[in-house]
Amino acid sequence: MIHSSDPKQKPIRDDHPRTSSVERGGVREVLILAIPVVLTHISITGMQIVDSVMVGQLGSPQLASVGFGGVWLWTLVSLFVGTTTCVQTFVSQHFGSGNHTACGAWAWQGLYAIVPVSLLLGVGLFAGSGALITWLEPDASITPFAIDYLT
Repeated sequence: MIHSSDPKQKPIRDDHPRTSSVERGGVREVLILAIPVVLTHISITGMQIVDSVMVGQLGSPQLASVGFGGVWLWTLVSLFVGTTTCVQTFVSQHFGSGNHTACGAWAWQGLYAIVPVSLLLGVGLFAGSGALITWLEPDASITPFAIDYLT
């Protein structure tokens, strides 16, 4: 049994039998953990390709507006993706050390940080997308389509 120096933290047990045939910390374990992430990114890329093919049938200005609006939408979304990645890191560290109470605390703090900001930015984007697109001055042929895409 390995004991932590933190009295609040539960001790980490190393005397229990492994329930998995995967070597801890090996390449196979990393691959098993990475598969959901890889599939998620493949599906996002696939959806973008399908969106482009479908919108491309409407015309070049529509396709350009989806690309233009998508870049700015991703810029806003990446703030939240980065924050949730940070929260996931801390939750996984505490989960791995057996400190499950801290997992919940980190998850709630992440929600407290993200939900109000996302609501404000979402409403702001919906209400101000026309002003944002106009301020960025894209080609006049894509401006109305980009505004429609973001709203």
